[in-house]
Amino acid sequence: MRIFNLFLFFIIALAVFVILLQNADVLVDVQIFNHTFFYQKLAIVLLFSFVIGVLFGALYMLYPYLKAKSTNYKLRKEYDSLYEELESLRTVTIDELPDDSHKLSGLAGSDDTNLE
Repeated sequence: MRIFNLFLFFIIALAVFVILLQNADVLVDVQIFNHTFFYQKLAIVLLFSFVIGVLFGALYMLYPYLKAKSTNYKLRKEYDSLYEELESLRTVTIDELPDDSHKLSGLAGSDDTNLE
């Protein structure tokens, strides 16, 4: 997967580089809200726009990533506590287990009364 990501990054960088070379001599006026920047090279404007887009995309993907990391941390913590409980129960002998026979007999008795 890393090789695919590296290859994809290389293709995108090459495409951006080719576009920048084709537009290296073109001058444009850039208007951002109330400010106007006169005679700016189109290559610089395109590069700046691309970088801003990448940064916004990274920020957009940061929230789900952090949410998944948080969920993973909580699940790992719960897993560790359950694993410790399981290990402690493995060392308990049968005589030391709590008596749950009254729960089982109560359930069996209630089922018999419902059938009659």
